[in-house]
Amino acid sequence: MSGICGIAHVDGASVDAGALERMTQSMTFRGPDAQETWVGGGVGLGHTLLRTTFESGGERQPLSFDGQVWITADARIDARGELIAALRGEGRDANSDAPDVELILHAYHAWGEACVHHLLGDFAFGIWDARSRRLFCARDHFGIKPFFHARAGGCLVFSNTLDCVRLHPSVAADLNELAIADFLLFGENLEPDTTVFADIMRLAPGHCMTWSAEGLNVRAYWTLPRDIQVTYRAAGDYVERFRELLDTAVSDRLRTNRVGIEMTGGMDSTSVAVTAQALLRRQGGPFQLSAYTGIFEHLIPDEEGRYASMVAQSAGFALRLLPSDDFQLFDRFDTPYVRQSEPFHDPVHVQRRDICRDAAAESRVFLTGWEGDAMLNETPKPYFRDLMRRGAWGRAARDMLGYAAMQRRIVPLAWRDWVRRRPGAPGGPQELPYPSWISPALESRWKLRERWDNHRARARMDHPLRPNAFAIYDYLVRASNHFDWYDAGITLQPMEYRHPLMDVRLVEYCLALPPYPWCVKKHILRTAMAGRLPEAVLKRPKTPLGPWWAVMLQRDRARLPGSIAASPALRRFVDAGRLQLNSADADPHVAWRDLRVMSLHYWLQSAGIGQ
Repeated sequence: MSGICGIAHVDGASVDAGALERMTQSMTFRGPDAQETWVGGGVGLGHTLLRTTFESGGERQPLSFDGQVWITADARIDARGELIAALRGEGRDANSDAPDVELILHAYHAWGEACVHHLLGDFAFGIWDARSRRLFCARDHFGIKPFFHARAGGCLVFSNTLDCVRLHPSVAADLNELAIADFLLFGENLEPDTTVFADIMRLAPGHCMTWSAEGLNVRAYWTLPRDIQVTYRAAGDYVERFRELLDTAVSDRLRTNRVGIEMTGGMDSTSVAVTAQALLRRQGGPFQLSAYTGIFEHLIPDEEGRYASMVAQSAGFALRLLPSDDFQLFDRFDTPYVRQSEPFHDPVHVQRRDICRDAAAESRVFLTGWEGDAMLNETPKPYFRDLMRRGAWGRAARDMLGYAAMQRRIVPLAWRDWVRRRPGAPGGPQELPYPSWISPALESRWKLRERWDNHRARARMDHPLRPNAFAIYDYLVRASNHFDWYDAGITLQPMEYRHPLMDVRLVEYCLALPPYPWCVKKHILRTAMAGRLPEAVLKRPKTPLGPWWAVMLQRDRARLPGSIAASPALRRFVDAGRLQLNSADADPHVAWRDLRVMSLHYWLQSAGIGQ
């Protein structure tokens, strides 16, 4: 999770070396191992290094092979063996022990800007090519690594850290009103390429950009394929290929002998944990794997700790159970400990801060089980409808009978559900009403009621076989700051989160599977993990935690102010006189939504805006 930054004048104007130095030094929390800058020909690059792989022992950045092409990168590259073989085929002298940044630079020398089509993994980088006076930057497929940029006078400023970009003297601190309005209304920014600062943009996932004398050109280099299908003769072949890809995804994200994992008692993160444990044992030598599980002991019923303990005991790794009951809403939000670059709504965020602080003291790599639900948990109804639409009545009848047996129900689907879609069928909890406390002036300037209605009416990303999966991945692209939550810019710790189940190869394979039987209640994962996970975990039904936040809200309601003495900055967005934060009669979903105002209030204070 290294820090990167750069300032590029394509007209050859001199770089503000002092600004570059300040920007680089501001990211030492990301990279405490080394901090270096390079300036030449109107361009400056900065880097702070965090060594997280075996190959990074001798890494130095910014890096150049020839003094003409320079790179600064925050990157972890997958499929290194295949990439190195391809590079050698292009005449590049790429070594198997080369740091990941060297492989990216070799790829650029071999294929130019098309290098992104040869790269897998988590990456954000900037490459300055003095031969053509062009800056080329890219962000990974799912946006695991953040990337920010701003036009500042005649130059372009970039970094993987939002606050770093803000340090450039030509980047204004003006707020992006629409982004903050989106946060208050929806809890997310609906524009994937913007931030809450008007001058600072975000490079969307799966995108790259070029900055040259012709201007700024941003373009997509990858989108999730919609029409791929996998077909094997034998059922065991599906499972074997899944195991192979899961092992590869976890292995590519290890490359260290000290690792932590954020683990629940469900199948996704526990599968990652036991796979990592087996791979670490296989590589030989000493290693340390520690799991961390947040639990509730008395606030709500919670069995996560019991199931997580089964897995840890069975696999033989350390587990730390972390009680969450006593964290209070907005605890320590008035201290620098919880400060963030952009507004966020997590009133118990201090819990994650504490977990990250403790985990970072033991290892620099932290695995997760995100996002198994998207790619492995799908209703088979669209699949059955598709079979009947194509006239495959025999296959449909056979698979529906199999599904009935799997569900232990004689008729697992209502006839209207598989013959046709029911218009107007409820899709979840009651949608929240438009908040009355939005500033009328803000609402008028940005036509927020119309934006609200359009968003509610917005069609989900549809797919004939996998509507749930594609809707979730579509959300990830739109909410391109989703994985920032796991980034050092949020955790403020020298540690790198890695998400094996977001491996592009694994995701594409799982989305190409026949939904029945493999993606019904994660059937392929349950089958693949037989013998690796305890039987009780494999048979555990999906049991999401209850509304812990509603219980916490009821408990802490008396501590919340009845209203906020709004600062001028907050009054720009909120009519505080219409806001009631601790009404006992409020619907808990509405009350939780309204607490976004408190989150914005604390963020404005911490950012020193309008105080």
